Order: sequence, then structure tokens, then C-alpha cells
Amino acid sequence: MGTSRCKRLYNAALEGADSAPVDLRFLQRPFSDKKGKKGDDVRSDVASYLAQLYESVAEVLPDVRDDAFDSFPSSSSSVPGALKDAYSIELNNQARAASGPASSEPKLLLAEKTRKPRKMRGAIKLNSDRLAGPHEGAKEIRKLPPGAMKEFWEQYRLVSALEEPVWVADFSFLQFRERGQHAQCSTCVRHRTMIRHLGGHLAARRQQLRLFHRHLQDQYQDRMLYWELRGLSRSKGNLITCICDGMDQGKWEIPRDPVLKGKDFASFQGVRMHISCCVVHGRLILFAVSSPDTKKDGNASIEILSCAFTILQKQGLCLPATHVVLQHDNTCREFKNNNGLRWACAQVSAHNVKSITCQYLRTGHTHEDIDQIFGSLSKHLLRRRTLETPEDVVATIKDFLAKSKFPFEAERHVVMMDSVREWIFGL
Repeated sequence: MGTSRCKRLYNAALEGADSAPVDLRFLQRPFSDKKGKKGDDVRSDVASYLAQLYESVAEVLPDVRDDAFDSFPSSSSSVPGALKDAYSIELNNQARAASGPASSEPKLLLAEKTRKPRKMRGAIKLNSDRLAGPHEGAKEIRKLPPGAMKEFWEQYRLVSALEEPVWVADFSFLQFRERGQHAQCSTCVRHRTMIRHLGGHLAARRQQLRLFHRHLQDQYQDRMLYWELRGLSRSKGNLITCICDGMDQGKWEIPRDPVLKGKDFASFQGVRMHISCCVVHGRLILFAVSSPDTKKDGNASIEILSCAFTILQKQGLCLPATHVVLQHDNTCREFKNNNGLRWACAQVSAHNVKSITCQYLRTGHTHEDIDQIFGSLSKHLLRRRTLETPEDVVATIKDFLAKSKFPFEAERHVVMMDSVREWIFGL
């Protein structure tokens, strides 16, 4: 027994205490960060942060098979590949045939394969109420950009020993994409390469890590600004936030039919339709379908925005008193060009809107909520075995919007954009 402990016991005996003073060395203490925040508060902050990543950054993986399938499974799943074991099914059928109709149900020779929900991942117990799967109320699997959870920890600056259990236990449906599925940020690739090759130079490696973490923090701050403006737009005040993007053309090649899988059509060149989307948060979702010979430049982006503004005006929104925030990809092909800026200046100078703010996320970090819509639409496309005309494409998108749940955007439109005007001549 140490001197200090013996002294506390001696003083307690002199004071007539009913019990010995508590030895705090043998009590289990909660986790706390450097600022003294308790473990429960840290865990709730981590869960809130991961939920924000799931709702905004992660997306439904759009890289699904684009072929038209001859048959679909009888289960509720629309994606082939989740079929049962054909070998066990055949053995069970033979056992039923050999037993005869008069006998009772025969004993199955081989049980069909069933996948039980996972309960543990390493030493961490998974939360059974927050697992992905086909059961009702299960979370949909969404993919984060290629990387590791440590990078998101660096963005949030929390205790690493606490965040990973929260991610594994409560957010098992939040996964990472494969690195070969989408283009990566060039800045991230450059920093990772230099960090990997500077193992023998600790000072230089430490500097590269600092620059890499600063880059991740900067792009996260950009996203937080967009999320804040999105929340203000959903409150339906005098500010609207629009995000526009285009979908992968390869998924909308027509005609689409199981017959075209034959060898005779191996060299057949289909027509790839252009699908663009404009989401006015809290107001509407607008899809524009155009043919390959329609221009896909800044004028097309202006046409879609003008159509969206017309719909907003019909809704009764007072555009002259509304602040508009436009979010586009960081490329000059769409809106970051002279045509887009001149159109924005013309709208403000003509008092059609009060102000327009143009924002662009960093290249390589542009996957947002609109890409989740594209991923869900790609999965919905698997249910359509035939697509022959542009009208079929429009009907497919309308069916998707009618069946999808968008709690903030009640009004949905699909338009056919046959031509694009040269907006630069009229400004």
C-alpha cells in the first residue's frame, strides 16, 4: 500500500467515516477526447458524422450490369446473381420424385444455402438493428469514394480508437468503392504516392502527411458549405440551391433487347442517350433527355436551368426576391464558362432573381446526393428488358421517379430536350 493511500485511510478513520475512501485507480473510466468530452457524447458525434457521410457523400454504386437479362429470379430482388444453389435444388427435386406422391414430405438431401446475418466482425459486435439486407427496415448499401476510414477520421479529428467501432458496429452498410471504378482525385493520388515512397525521410513524409490532411480537410469544408445551403433550401425560404450533373451515357444505349446479345449483333452500334438531372432542393427534380446529336455544352446547362426556373415560377415562388446557389461539376464543359457566367449576370441585371452564386467542388471530390439518384436509377434500369425509343427512356425515368421516395422534392419532371439554343447571342 502506498503512502498516499495509507494517509487517506488514516484520515478517514480519524474522521469517523462509515467506509473507506474510493480508490479511483480501479474504476472503469469512460473514453474522453482531448477537450474532456465524455465517451457517450463522442460516440453520438461520430454517429452523426457518419450519418452525414451516408446521406450526402456515399452513393448507390452505379456500376451495375447493363445487359438485358433473359430471366429474373422469382424473389423480390431484381438483380440476377442472388440465385439459390442449383445443385441442392436438383438433389431435393430428385428426393421428392423418388419418395412418391403418397408418402410424406421427404427429408431433404442437401439443405439450400442460406446466409445468416453476421453478428461479429473481429472483436466488435455488430448492431443487428442496423445491418444491410433484404429484410424490412434494412439500410441500403452505399459506397464511399476509394480510401480508408482513417482519412475521414483525419477530417473530423476524433479519437481513432472510438470511431472505428462505431463505423463497424452501427454503419456496416457504409462501404468503400473499389479504386478502379471511378477516377480519383489527382491531388490525393500524388500525396499518397509521395507518402509511400518517402519511408526513409521522416521529415519529408511528415510534411506530405500534413499537406494531404489539409487537402482532405479543405474538400470537407467545401462539402459542409454545400450541405448547409442545401438545408436552407429545404426550409423553403428565400434561398434555393440547385445541383446539376449528367449521368453515364453507357447505361442508356438503345435499342436495348435480349435479342441483341446474339453474335450477329456483336458489332452493332447503339445510340447513347444523354441524361441530365437538376435537383432544386426542397422544390423539384428535373430530368432532361436528349439525343447524341444534341449539343452537350454550357448552352444545354442553361436550357435545363431555365426550364427549372420556369417550373419554380409556376409553383408561385417569387424569383426576384430569391437568392440562387448553383452547384455544378468543376469543368468548363457544363457551366463554368463564359456562357454560364453571362447568363447568370443577365438574370441578376434583369431582376429575374436577386442573386446567383456559382459553386464548384474540387475535382475528384464531386460525388454528392445527385449521384445517389443516378445509382438508384441504374438499379431501376435493370427491370427494363427492352428500350427501343427515346420515349421508352422517358417512360422509364418517369416510372423511377413515381416509385422513388424523395421526402423533400415532391414535384418531379422529365422533359425531352430536342434542341439547344445559342444563349450567348441573346445576352
